[in-house]
Amino acid sequence: MIAYRAMSALDIPVVVSLERAIFKVDPWSVAQFREEIAAVGKTRHYLVAESDKEIVAYAGACVIAKGEVGDIHTLAVIPEFRGQGIGRHLLTELITWIEGQGAPAVMLEMRTGNLEAEPLYRSFGFEFIRTRKSYYAPGIDAVVMRKDFTVSA
Repeated sequence: MIAYRAMSALDIPVVVSLERAIFKVDPWSVAQFREEIAAVGKTRHYLVAESDKEIVAYAGACVIAKGEVGDIHTLAVIPEFRGQGIGRHLLTELITWIEGQGAPAVMLEMRTGNLEAEPLYRSFGFEFIRTRKSYYAPGIDAVVMRKDFTVSA
């Protein structure tokens, strides 16, 4: 059974280890995760998914201020747990949080050719905006995607 909870500073060593295994090129550092977790409850929202108390996925987002576009910073599921709806659950939680912060839309960057993530993002209504050349590293581009929220009158 998968359990979801807020990420804490105590999770950073495990999350960084997973980050390095999943994203071999340009993984986030301990310092980057510490900076993000320090802003949880203010402008950041970070979650982990656990199976038998072991972290198997993590995700995080940011909304700087009400009325600003939100940004999904990271979403990763270890290979053995992909295809079980964990990424979908985490993405749903992030989008709900972002919308609840008063953001009119949410954006994300995804490595070009990420054939597992792209269908997930598109199923949530994310649309291609542009490509950022060498965003992750020389020769590793990012696809920028955006989802606008419906404004109720």
